[in-house]
Amino acid sequence: MNDVKKETYKDPVKKVYACCPFCSATLLQAECVINGVTKCEQCHQRVRIEIENGIVHVAPYSSPPNKK
Repeated sequence: MNDVKKETYKDPVKKVYACCPFCSATLLQAECVINGVTKCEQCHQRVRIEIENGIVHVAPYSSPPNKK
């Protein structure tokens, strides 16, 4: 018969979640994000997300000023 080997991982990957600061909807689940901007599907606000070493920073996104 077929023997099925079960794989076990000693060090599971830790996932972190980022939530919208306006409506508390879950925006993403990730291992690491250096710097990103996403739009919330519920409240349609743009949010800046930074995840580094398991620490999540979420802030409203303000576009940079236009340079002329």
